[in-house]
Amino acid sequence: MNIQSNFCHTLLAACSIVCVAVPAWAQQPPLKVGVIAAVTGPAALTFAAARSGALLAQKQINAAGGVGGRQVQLLIRDDATNPDSALTHANELVRTEKVDVIVALTTTASSIAIGGVTTAAVTPQISLSGIGPTIERERKCVVHLGFSQDVTTKAFLAYARSMNMKKMGVLYDSGWGTLIYAELKRLAPSYGVELVGAEKFEQAATEATVQAAKLKAAAPDILVAVSNTAMPYRELRRLQMTQTILGAGTVASYEAVNAMGAAADNIVLVEYIVSESPAPRQKPFVEIHQKEYGTLPKGAAMMGWDAIQIAAELGKRAGPGANGAKMCATVRDRFPGVSYDYNFAAEDLNGIKPSQVVFSKLVAGKFTPLEVKIAD
Repeated sequence: MNIQSNFCHTLLAACSIVCVAVPAWAQQPPLKVGVIAAVTGPAALTFAAARSGALLAQKQINAAGGVGGRQVQLLIRDDATNPDSALTHANELVRTEKVDVIVALTTTASSIAIGGVTTAAVTPQISLSGIGPTIERERKCVVHLGFSQDVTTKAFLAYARSMNMKKMGVLYDSGWGTLIYAELKRLAPSYGVELVGAEKFEQAATEATVQAAKLKAAAPDILVAVSNTAMPYRELRRLQMTQTILGAGTVASYEAVNAMGAAADNIVLVEYIVSESPAPRQKPFVEIHQKEYGTLPKGAAMMGWDAIQIAAELGKRAGPGANGAKMCATVRDRFPGVSYDYNFAAEDLNGIKPSQVVFSKLVAGKFTPLEVKIAD
């Protein structure tokens, strides 16, 4: 009996030690974040880096104890730059996995498809791509991190005006590019800029030779290319068009520059972060990213990081067990980011102003910071 009694006491003591040793986070359900990213397909040059930023944020958050003791769990799906795949993944993540938040690190078209699911399910969606204030005002659970169409367009036009370039040609894709072109048509006259030519190509297109030739014939002073791929830049340069090309931050990546090849010269990019010369608030992120991956981060990586940090902060503010309605209401607020303080309650639904835009110039494939100031 004594031997049996001693064994039982020993066993109970061992169980107590094991129970005490279990960390707090293991006793709580994780914050489940569904990430739909264009890791493959035409837009991978942009969004694969966003995925890396998201993974780095998860690592840092969990190493610091998680969200109120809860670990952040990322369930990552690749939509292959295909809105139909994005829709399938959104349904699986929301209805089967029952994630707390969806992060869409993918194209505008895919983000719109995902938004139909998250809105119906009352699940917050943090998107890299803006899908337009009109849609986002109706979809109360959707917010975006990227520049609004208005901000990007004003940056393009303000730069052209500052360089006294009055004739603009536009080569744009059938997704986000269509939204930018609509804004260019609306705003160009107020900047004294004439759109002398505009040509559209499909998002999945691998060439735009005919469109580029038409733009060359229009003889613009400056060109604008709006796409998630390097293709339009190569096409314009292949026809010996030497004018400055203005591009969006979606191609401000080392992968995109490599894909441009010799075309990566005299291209001015509207950027979120120029890591070659970071602002003081950006330096900690730049250093963490460089230590982890051995490379300087660009805008997509920054927004992947911001998206997960915001998802974690949202979970903290809403509290454990918060339902979708509370999470969606809580996301319409101010959240800090690497480069900006986002305001998802602002009129344009993220609060970033044209004066906060930074520019870089590709010179022989190298990013060079530009000192360009524009007004709001």
